[in-house]
Amino acid sequence: MYPDRIRNTYAEHAQILRGILRRKSDQTTLLLKAHIEESKAEVRKISLHKLFEAKSAGTAWGFARRPLRRKSGLRRIPLRVSHHRLR
Repeated sequence: MYPDRIRNTYAEHAQILRGILRRKSDQTTLLLKAHIEESKAEVRKISLHKLFEAKSAGTAWGFARRPLRRKSGLRRIPLRVSHHRLR
């Protein structure tokens, strides 16, 4: 699905393992921190992309495609309300 990211992840893991085996803790710590930050950014990017795709298809949160806007132009997310009366 994301071949470049997968390839990069394996390369990053290999660098981290080489650093551990060579006992280069400072360098390995930096590699590990960079890897974690890169992975978090990629997951965020993929998640937002998937959400955008679902929203464009009208499937996100079960809402219609048409965006709901206030007078201020900001989007509001309507809450799902049960059709059952509260007693």
